Amino acid sequence: MGSFLFYIKGYVRIRVTGYGVPRFVNICSKRGIRLWDIEKQNDLYLTNILISDFYKIREIVRKTKVKASIVSKHGLPFFFARMSARKCFVAGAFLCFFWLLYMKNFIWAIEINGNVSITDNMILDYLNQNNIEMGTRIEHIETEELEKAFRRDFNDITWISVGQEGTVLTIDIKERDVALYEEKDMFASSLYAPNDGVVTSIVVRRGIARVKEGDAVTEGQLLVDGILPIEKTDGTIGGYRLVNADADITISYSDTYADKLSFYGEEKAYTGEQTEEFYMRLGNKVYYFHWFMPKYANAEIQHEYKQLQLWEHFYLPLWYGTKEYKEYEIIKVKKDKKELESKLYENLEIFLESLEEKGVQNIQKDVKIGTSGSMLTLSGNLILENSNMLRREINASIGTELENGQYNSIINGDER
Repeated sequence: MGSFLFYIKGYVRIRVTGYGVPRFVNICSKRGIRLWDIEKQNDLYLTNILISDFYKIREIVRKTKVKASIVSKHGLPFFFARMSARKCFVAGAFLCFFWLLYMKNFIWAIEINGNVSITDNMILDYLNQNNIEMGTRIEHIETEELEKAFRRDFNDITWISVGQEGTVLTIDIKERDVALYEEKDMFASSLYAPNDGVVTSIVVRRGIARVKEGDAVTEGQLLVDGILPIEKTDGTIGGYRLVNADADITISYSDTYADKLSFYGEEKAYTGEQTEEFYMRLGNKVYYFHWFMPKYANAEIQHEYKQLQLWEHFYLPLWYGTKEYKEYEIIKVKKDKKELESKLYENLEIFLESLEEKGVQNIQKDVKIGTSGSMLTLSGNLILENSNMLRREINASIGTELENGQYNSIINGDER
């Protein structure tokens, strides 16, 4: 506590030399002048003394025939004295302090967690529609109302939490299982063929099969009906019950495949010349700091930037980073045939994997490598099996009356 008070009052460290130093110290002690951190160095002494006491030792110095000189100055009085000569610096420091106090009232970063099918851009666009973006005052954001709006306008969201920490708006989302959601929210549905082909297998768990294994079907043809007749005791149909049709069906079909790559291409040849410039973004304004703009005919540009963060949840509307230019030349090369063949087969595998993600399996492929002018081609036929049937909802207003022994169904055409 004493050292803190000394700093507030201000003190100096002095050098005392001469044969009367011990006497000097004793007289100061008797007169209540405090000396501390006394240090002896050969024939001289170093000690600290308050500014107010320093002006009292003139008579003691003369009486003891010693010499006292200031070595260093410490404390707030000297700090303010130095700052008085740097008015611009002091003003800038105060302005920066008040600017930070003002900036903490706004949102300068948005963190989104847990979203899968709903992309970050979709959420950011929705926030913009609700007048929320970086730079929005925190007091204008009603988190509970925003949560209700998200649940109302995004059916796939089962849980959402909107919070604010520092200058960061956090949005945590949990999405529902899409497949379960579709089945649960459908009133009733039937299954239809997604393409032309032949039914290779059909196992119905719910609904009435309208085709059998080996039947040729066309795109859009009804496969499993979700309208079940209700028979009376006399064997006649008294009405209909609507269900979500459920079945494992595969449809086999053939398709053509073709891909080609040129024997000749262009590649980047880096010259080794490169330059870098620093840039800073304040809000939506970007400032570049460079001595000269690179005059490269062709250059690869890489950006690296970071938002200014003072501590964990306190961001500011200031981004800084670098822009690196790497010069290159375009050269024409003739590609190796084996490498092109490998690339063509790799493209085919990627294509088949994309089909598998849609429920389409490759059963047989008959493709061949060939040349056509300056192109290397891979083409042929594929035998595929599709197990992803079209689901269409049955309109809830379907009638239950019979007409010539047949039912009247109304399909709304909404494919799920």
